[in-house]
Amino acid sequence: MKANSRRMLNNLISAGKKLAEKGVVVGPGGNLSIRAGETIFIKKSGACMEDGTAASYIEVELDSRKVVGGTGRPSCETPMHTACYKARPEIKCVMHTHGPYSIAYSMQKKPLKFFFPDHVTVIGTEVPVINFEYPSSEELAGRAKAALKKHNAFILQNHGLVTVGENVDEAYYRTLLVEMMIKTTFIAKAFGGIKLFKPGQVAEMDVSAEGAYRKEMVKKRR
Repeated sequence: MKANSRRMLNNLISAGKKLAEKGVVVGPGGNLSIRAGETIFIKKSGACMEDGTAASYIEVELDSRKVVGGTGRPSCETPMHTACYKARPEIKCVMHTHGPYSIAYSMQKKPLKFFFPDHVTVIGTEVPVINFEYPSSEELAGRAKAALKKHNAFILQNHGLVTVGENVDEAYYRTLLVEMMIKTTFIAKAFGGIKLFKPGQVAEMDVSAEGAYRKEMVKKRR
């Protein structure tokens, strides 16, 4: 394994442990991956993020999905992960989690719109809800690939959340932000409602110096 790939994998392992601590994955649920050229490293089936090691991840060819490194079976969601990387070559990390707020929100089938500055600058797009497809299916992979044409995160109905990033940190913070904003949505409704940003406000934040700084901060580890 090349030094850069090893560093990215170590970052992914660390992120997986933090995601488990934050309760957005339970046991062997969820799956993470990174891209290393024409292969990806993806969590193996049955491995738990909370005690993950390099041995918990399997190297798979991006095009053929053939296992080329590690022992065991790659995640059943390998088709969805490879579809994400093929949708946009700049993507280097894909995270699929089962946060309780994301799953609960998915049943409403409403996109998560802009109402918080970090949503604009860190996620950068609205977060749509994708109609349910069976886990591990080619149909799910197809919906994921289509969603990534315009979005950096999307919610799978009755299933969970998928985020992508140009590095591990970007995908990780997008995961936490989506879960946080859905929780905030629930609280805001209890207080009477949500005030969304106007299109002009979104555009201004997106091009601001502060917005550019925030974007770079989540890309500090390559």
